[in-house]
Amino acid sequence: MCSPIFLNRTLTYMKHRMSRPHRNRQNFKVDSLLEKVNSRRDAMTIQPGYINLTFLGFNNKSLDYNAQIAQVETVLLKISHKKRKDSSAPSMQVTLGTADVPINPNEQHLPLIAPTISIPTESFNPSSGPLVKSYILLFRVKIDNDDEELALKKRKSNGSTLENNTKLYGAELTIYDKHNRCYLSDGDYDIVVQDFSTNSRNSPEKHSSWENVNDLVETCGNLDAFIKGAVLKFKLRG
Repeated sequence: MCSPIFLNRTLTYMKHRMSRPHRNRQNFKVDSLLEKVNSRRDAMTIQPGYINLTFLGFNNKSLDYNAQIAQVETVLLKISHKKRKDSSAPSMQVTLGTADVPINPNEQHLPLIAPTISIPTESFNPSSGPLVKSYILLFRVKIDNDDEELALKKRKSNGSTLENNTKLYGAELTIYDKHNRCYLSDGDYDIVVQDFSTNSRNSPEKHSSWENVNDLVETCGNLDAFIKGAVLKFKLRG
């Protein structure tokens, strides 16, 4: 003869030992699901406005190109949620604009009018498409060499017959990470960009993060010795 099995949930005098209360079930309505989704989306929505990037200059003391202007293209990279069947996370690039930035400007006599790119904050709000996990700013710097004689000498010295009078630089900076944490704040920024013109076996480091200048000074001691490469400078105002 089988003995009866008594469970805590079937005994009326043991209901207080249930791990999950059912208070929400008594007042549950189907319409409440839509309200929860809308309230969660409203909490993630950013107030309408613009983020202004004012480019101050492109500094590279080792640049031997006879050029005064660098073309800086700003692209917003949206990385969506990765599914199990996908080998990589789907992404989408949105071009925000291109600005002409002076090369090695005099910091004591900066121009009164500087190129500015405005990013609408609506670009960071969730849409009806794929769920975006993180937002990354891409900076692509292009410099054309105006000195044909110098470029010809370089090609002869390198033994190359291809015409390559263009320097390409790039950098990536995270704005919102996958935990919806914002790394943006008003201030002056110096971005160390990497040279993509040379054929390097080592792939460039991606998805860089914002760094505080004070932290770099304390860690490195001499910030000028730390930053030896090309630097893109801009101001950010929200």
